[in-house]
Amino acid sequence: MLTNYFLQLTLSGWGWSKTLLALSIALYLAMLIVKSRAGNRRKSLGREPAVISTFAPLGIDLAWQAFRALSGHTFYDWTRSLADKYGRTFEMQMMGMRLIVTDEPQNIKAIMSSQFSDYGKGELTHKIFESVLGDSVFATDGKEWLRNKAQLRPHLARHREDDLAKTEVHWQQALRLLDLGLPVDIYDVIDRYQLDIVTDIYLGKSTASLVTGTSPIRYAVDTLFRINGFRQMLGKAGVYLSDKWLCPKAIRELESFLDSTVAQTLALPIANIEKKPVLERNLVESLAIQRLDARNIKNQLIAVIIGAKDPTSITITWAVYELARHPEVFAELRAQLLATLGTSERPPTREEMSAIPLLRNIVLETLRMYHPLGFNLRIAQKDTTLPRGGGPCGNEPIGVLKGTQIIYSVMSMQRREESSGPNSETWNPDRWSGWTPGLWDFVPFNNGPRICLGRAAGQLQVEYTVARIAQEFSRIELVEGEQQRIKLELNTKMAYPLVCTMSR
Repeated sequence: MLTNYFLQLTLSGWGWSKTLLALSIALYLAMLIVKSRAGNRRKSLGREPAVISTFAPLGIDLAWQAFRALSGHTFYDWTRSLADKYGRTFEMQMMGMRLIVTDEPQNIKAIMSSQFSDYGKGELTHKIFESVLGDSVFATDGKEWLRNKAQLRPHLARHREDDLAKTEVHWQQALRLLDLGLPVDIYDVIDRYQLDIVTDIYLGKSTASLVTGTSPIRYAVDTLFRINGFRQMLGKAGVYLSDKWLCPKAIRELESFLDSTVAQTLALPIANIEKKPVLERNLVESLAIQRLDARNIKNQLIAVIIGAKDPTSITITWAVYELARHPEVFAELRAQLLATLGTSERPPTREEMSAIPLLRNIVLETLRMYHPLGFNLRIAQKDTTLPRGGGPCGNEPIGVLKGTQIIYSVMSMQRREESSGPNSETWNPDRWSGWTPGLWDFVPFNNGPRICLGRAAGQLQVEYTVARIAQEFSRIELVEGEQQRIKLELNTKMAYPLVCTMSR
């Protein structure tokens, strides 16, 4: 019927060009109506934040700036400069999407805790990262997320007595590579070291990447994170770029590792595992007892590998970077360790490490400056609000419509003078002497329902490794290279290799 109508218009002399023009006008008017209704809904919820001006259709100019910042590893600096200019919470319109960026503590509190159910990972994030994160705790919401969290909590929330003993075994392998007197890529060694520890403790068998010199699982995960980070920047269009086309080798390597581990898990003798005390079972053994299907087991395995390894490796590497730049702090830490232990040979105990405040302060200051999850993305699950950023002074609530994307920067928040005091952009462990940050001014392991389950074990790993480095070496020298920047993928890590020479 509609076809006949347009045909009649054409035959009557209206013409296809005029028909197309009429349709375009109708579509434009419909878009204006939708936009007006959305604006009215938003105004009923709260005020608007500052909006970044754009001169190109669909905010293509802003999208290009964001792409350049991401590819040039200046995204933190770019968003920080916008916040300094427009306010701590601002809005960008890019590629037809409304994007709110904030480093306001009250807004981060709302997203993480007080309005937790209003904001989720969203289906877009789930689809884009599906090949690497699957249906794990890092990519799900609601009941599925709660189920994943409950399955992981017993293994990540407790410290086992033999964890440090296993760590020391792998430290000796890492030390062999660090102690050559030659320039060495610190992150490469530390990341393999942590991978070996994590797989040993949680899976029951180490990948031994420090010994073999190969690590296909690292290659696979790093590649997928890099590709998926780019896809995420494209918004909904990123869903149509399949990892199977962009990085088939990485998918094969990841699937091969997970399939092999799952097969070993399902082959475990259940009766023998049930005889072991619950606290002595590793993750793989507990998953076998629960008789989970292969897909669920894969989700939990990848969550543990990523969640336990990446933030720890990143934090240790940033700590080494800053200690190399502050030799006086490194010398003082070494002196305190040797005074406490009396030797560089014996590994420190948990109690001995806790008796050295400088060690703890170095780790906390590194987490403050270089939060390993410095940027996070959430999607509004319904029409809702954020507490601050609206109105002319930026102090009023903001109206947030369902589907709006929120980028919140914990790294930027922790570097604000309002949160951390004077010289907040400078690494200074001494600031922790006599200073206690507010609950929502420093969130190294996040907060609220999604707080890191393995936070105690993770911090212990960082402290132990930094202590062992200070015990074994008297000097860390940076090898000349590009000025270090912050690289944003799923994590916030170093953009360039950290090449150092370690001297006894």
